[in-house]
Amino acid sequence: MKSEIQPTLFAVGALIVCGGEFAAVTEENTSRKSVKIAGQQTHPMETIEDFDKDDSATLCRACKEEVKLIINPENFVLLNSVETRPSVELRNYFVNISAKDLVGRGEFIDEVSPVEWLPLQEVISSKGSLRFRPGVFETVSDYMRLQSNPSNFKPGEYGHTDLVDQIPSEVYGLVDSGVNGKEAVFRWLHQRQP
Repeated sequence: MKSEIQPTLFAVGALIVCGGEFAAVTEENTSRKSVKIAGQQTHPMETIEDFDKDDSATLCRACKEEVKLIINPENFVLLNSVETRPSVELRNYFVNISAKDLVGRGEFIDEVSPVEWLPLQEVISSKGSLRFRPGVFETVSDYMRLQSNPSNFKPGEYGHTDLVDQIPSEVYGLVDSGVNGKEAVFRWLHQRQP
């Protein structure tokens, strides 16, 4: 369920799919504001800036900064709207490409890793492990729903409490204490084991 707080930060994501795989990058930095932990994998996402006239402009920027892909924003399909935390709304779009070599390394080499192609099914099977950034699971699920029934597809809507990969405050606390992101997630997952 979405909160009643009006969003003050907007972002867009681009799920770039080729066959049964998607273009993923690994986050290099942790940010509570942007709801990410260093080491998490994600499809390209970018915050909407004041100079972006619309989602298309931000999508084009994401496909320059996080990955390198020349796109036609008219080919993007809205998959969902995700509240990654109260007052942050992420709108995710899908684009199909014909060949993986169309996607290269983006300009932001200090913020994300080079592009890696991952099977969509890996996102589904890693549900709740925090391997992927919040909202990625829901976006891949909505993409699969679109593929299975395109004529009846309606974009999903998710509040932050609906997300399967919510980042607990304990993980941020471990990172704040000097533990790297992957280790913080590992420790948190280990503490949850019976």
